[in-house]
Order: sequence, then C-alpha cells, then structure tokens
Amino acid sequence: IQRSKFAIYNNETGEENTELTKLFEKEWFTDFMNYGMTSVFKGTQVIELFDTDELGEIKTITLFPQKHIKPEKSILVKTPGDEKGWNYKEGGLAPYYIQVGADDQLGLLAELAPLILIKKYALSSWSDFAEKFGIPPRYVKTTSTDKKRLDELAVMMQNMISSSWAVLQGDEVLEVVDIKNPDAYEIFDKLISRTNSEVSKRILGQDGTSDNKDAS
Repeated sequence: IQRSKFAIYNNETGEENTELTKLFEKEWFTDFMNYGMTSVFKGTQVIELFDTDELGEIKTITLFPQKHIKPEKSILVKTPGDEKGWNYKEGGLAPYYIQVGADDQLGLLAELAPLILIKKYALSSWSDFAEKFGIPPRYVKTTSTDKKRLDELAVMMQNMISSSWAVLQGDEVLEVVDIKNPDAYEIFDKLISRTNSEVSKRILGQDGTSDNKDAS
C-alpha cells in the first residue's frame, strides 16, 4: 500500500491534477498510509498534522498516543483516564487532526490476543514438559542406612544431571524410570498449529497460502 503508485484526478474533467499529486508524493503521506494501516491492527488512531514548512506544506506528521485519545467523545486528554479534554473534530483543532478508524474500533490485535496467549501457554508448557520428562528421572536402590553413604548417593545423583555415571557398592542398583505418558508432540504442537491457523484466518481471511499444512 505504501509503495503503490497513485494519482489525483479531477472528478469533473477526468484529468490528473499533477500539482496536487506532487503535494502528496512526500514522506509524510507515506507515513500517513502507514499509520492508517496501523489502525486496522491497533484500533482507532488520530494523526497530528502540525509541522509545516515556510510554504505551508506539511513536513512531517505524528501519530497521537492512543492512551491520550477518547474517540467515543472525540477528545484528546492531557492525562490518560481524564474525562475532559479538547475536541479534535470541531473548533480550532479540527484542521490539524485526522481520525482513522471508527470510534469503537479496537483492532485485530484485540481479537488475536486470546490466541497469542494460548500459543504462549502451549510453548511454555511444552518447554516445561521437555525439562521435566525429556530426560527420564533416575533413582538408586540401596539397603544402606549409613548417612554418609546416603549423602554420597544424593550428591552422585545431583551430579548425574550433566554426567551419566555412578560408583555403586554391594546391592545398590541404579535405574532409569520408564515414563508412560501421552504424546507431548500431539498435545502441544497441534495446539500451536491450530493457533497459528486461527491467527492467519483472522488476518488474511484464510490459511491455505500461509499455513497450508494446518488448513481446515
């Protein structure tokens, strides 16, 4: 959208107004389109056009902080949470502020937030599962009641986190637990794939070209 060619035409004559087109072929208008598209994701935006040059042409524009905007009341507030402010759609401020998006537009990110939280949970849980069960736990069987020997075995097991070896005595047996659990890949990876698919559908309207393997 930002890099697309454009021209401004006279509705009555159908001819291009080259002078007016040149006025918009500036960096500020590229920024304006960027901020406009941002509203699709982040919700209602208000763009400030105060900075002009000696000819009165716009030099730069600024995206007004959303926390200082109350679109439903058409006001700008000094402190977030204020109920009173300055109306940017009427009076002296009107020519310098342009609202992009409806008054109640929250944006796609608000819709995607629950899905992203689910994906974050799935990744975190999968990581936790791998840390706990990726390497099976070990245990030592011993008939010894000697505290010194028991302490030695405890230190030995702690050290085996990174180095798998042990020195055993008598009837001491070192065993590795065979964990019987559901397939973590099926549980977590499919949940992550589903959230990826749902996010694609929200943004693109489909997932056939982005997550084809997850299409459904």
